[in-house]
Amino acid sequence: MDKKKSLFEEMKKFQSEKQYYIVALIMVGVLGLIFPIIPVLLLIGMAIYTINIILKTILDPGDEVIILAPYFSEYIFYIHNQQGKVVVAETDEQFNLDLEELDRKITARTKAIIVNSPHNPTGRVFDKKNLMGLAMLLKDRQKKYQKDIYVISDEPYREIIFDGITISFVVAKKP
Repeated sequence: MDKKKSLFEEMKKFQSEKQYYIVALIMVGVLGLIFPIIPVLLLIGMAIYTINIILKTILDPGDEVIILAPYFSEYIFYIHNQQGKVVVAETDEQFNLDLEELDRKITARTKAIIVNSPHNPTGRVFDKKNLMGLAMLLKDRQKKYQKDIYVISDEPYREIIFDGITISFVVAKKP
């Protein structure tokens, strides 16, 4: 079975088709987000369950998962639980994504990157420019290595922001 299909089948056990369409309609109507034709799987709950389910589904032994330093320490256990290899990418001095550092860390074995914004433990919110740079880098590396690189967006603090800061979604917005 093809890996993308197995990912959807595994994740679908935790979310009904009706839930998907209700959430997708809310995201499109309220937030102006675009969803691709392929299903978008939204899991809500504790990271210990959701990220472990995702990693169990996508990782083969030895696959690499990039995490951004400083990082939520539990990510290491989640990745090791699924026989993955942790690759730490440093952020810059303001804790923004360092795209050159990320570029050096991506290899043919990279399967995913975990993006956490607002970032735990720093509180840094990655801006749209930073996330677009990440998207372009991943698009280029997927083409180079002829494989998918998944972005696992862990956003438990999305609604706890202050000072008028705008949080950009990892998914694309309508033009």
